[in-house]
Amino acid sequence: MKKNRIFLFLFIPLILYILLSSKFLFLVFSEIVVCFSLYEFYKMFKEKNVYMYFGLFIGAFFPIIVYFKLLPSVFLIASFFITAIIQMLTDYDENFTQKLALTFFGIMYIPLLFTYGIKIQHFQFGGLILTYSFASIWACDTFAYLIGSKFGKHKLSKISPNKSIEGVFGGFIGVLIISYIFKYFVGKIFYDTNVALLSIFLTIVAVFGDLFESKIKRDVNIKDSGNILAGHGGFMDRFDSALFVIPFIYFYWRLYVL
Repeated sequence: MKKNRIFLFLFIPLILYILLSSKFLFLVFSEIVVCFSLYEFYKMFKEKNVYMYFGLFIGAFFPIIVYFKLLPSVFLIASFFITAIIQMLTDYDENFTQKLALTFFGIMYIPLLFTYGIKIQHFQFGGLILTYSFASIWACDTFAYLIGSKFGKHKLSKISPNKSIEGVFGGFIGVLIISYIFKYFVGKIFYDTNVALLSIFLTIVAVFGDLFESKIKRDVNIKDSGNILAGHGGFMDRFDSALFVIPFIYFYWRLYVL
């Protein structure tokens, strides 16, 4: 528990500094999150069921491609065809299709989704919008845990038995509080957005992001994606909600705010 508190004490201020300081620092942060998360994802499938090194190479380059706006869709398509052709000619294992599918599912799930944060950085007030996104995720997780552990009686899903409907409501309260705090201090980032409605959507998306990773872990029969983060599991465990929330925030702002 003491290690957990020390980790949070150091981790959250560091993330806030990265989000608010510069686009380049967020690129470095994205590289770290993407590479470690993708590595954990491939390890879940025991390496032999994926083209691990091809996937990690493509995943590591993808944030850079997005940062410099070098046609990321073309990069992904070209990477797929190159990987498919090389492995088709050199890999005589019967699981070729499964390996290729899992390799690129990992790329779509982690690098593709997380790097929407780099695109958000190019918005006006992008750093503040990203800070709001991560603060909402942390508030959702914290309030869901506090309310769920105290009052949770109705199970949310068999995918994650520890989650409750009461916990989800607590998560919504946490997001709502963060939304109104940001609305009060930096309301310019929302323009005329209804923050209560946004909080509902954001909570739902965050919960689905958490459940999605839980479903993957249940499929491979593991509890945590890794153990690198001092009592907090792996990188995927810490950023599972962000993988869904960040693209949602990007498209929400593009379509309804900006």
